[in-house]
Parts: sequence; C-alpha cells; structure tokens
Amino acid sequence: MAASPPPSFISNGIVNYNFLLRIRILRLTTW
Repeated sequence: MAASPPPSFISNGIVNYNFLLRIRILRLTTW
C-alpha cells in the first residue's frame, strides 16, 4: 500500500464502511 493514499480512496473506504454498518443495523432491526 502507498504511504499516503489519495483522499478519494479514503473517502470511498469510509462510505463503504458506513454502508456496511447501515446494512447490519437494518438486518438487526428487521429481526
């Protein structure tokens, strides 16, 4: 991995992380 990844890569990672968290919360609430 590069020592300093581009900000776009970091932002995409944060968006994906939040998206996965939302899916987990929705699955838990739907139970």
